Amino acid sequence: MENTEKNRRLFRLIILLFLLVISGALFFKYFTSQNQVTKRTKDIQENIEIVESLIATEITEEEQAVAPDHSYIPGKIKTQERKSNPSEQSKLFLDQLNERYETDKIIAFLDTGEGGIREIVAFDQDSDYYDRRDIKGNYDHSGTVFLYQENQSVLDDYTNYFGHSMQDGTRLKKLVDYENNKEYIESAKLYTYEGIFIYELVQIVEVESKWYDQYKTWEQADFIEFYENSTVEGNLVMRKEYYDQNSKYMTLNTCQDYLGKVKTVAIYKLIEIL
Repeated sequence: MENTEKNRRLFRLIILLFLLVISGALFFKYFTSQNQVTKRTKDIQENIEIVESLIATEITEEEQAVAPDHSYIPGKIKTQERKSNPSEQSKLFLDQLNERYETDKIIAFLDTGEGGIREIVAFDQDSDYYDRRDIKGNYDHSGTVFLYQENQSVLDDYTNYFGHSMQDGTRLKKLVDYENNKEYIESAKLYTYEGIFIYELVQIVEVESKWYDQYKTWEQADFIEFYENSTVEGNLVMRKEYYDQNSKYMTLNTCQDYLGKVKTVAIYKLIEIL
């Protein structure tokens, strides 16, 4: 009887220890996840502060009238509008971002406005290196928004960007629930070394990843087919207009589910380059 009771106590102790280990692991995972969310949110805010400070410095220039004795004439201070240079602002912004992250891989900054998508964009011409890595190359489940390796640069006629859909709303999550986020993603600015690209959202579709993968959406013929066929093969969430052969396009792609079987693809038309 004593041995039986000892065995029961030992068994209960083992179960208790097992539960403590499991709960500890779950708590650590939750704690780590929350730290990553806080870090991503802080990064986004600090990046926005950089671009806003650059824009603010280009508003006005003060000039003062000077008397013959080289003293300033009271009441003669005037303010003159300066012509901003968006292209130079964009270059300076990216230089500061690359300096901040100690890299040279940031090629753009995607901004759909306050409350929307505001993410750095990386590029590795040899691979999709940033799929599960942060901009410094460390493992990060949320990855970094990146330009497809099949594209040459942001100047391509059909550029394709991928970013994960994170539950905390970062990366490209806003694309998944269009009805609740449409006011935050209707237009987009892409700050690049070639200028500021202004885009307008023209279509969103939900498609199976395997079906999507058969299209080379960085090439005109396949892009046109995908633009039209996806509305039949997939679920058309919204469409503003049909394909325009005289326009250039950007696609933002994200997985809907954890296994990546379904993708949300948002198609933006290039309106102008500042």
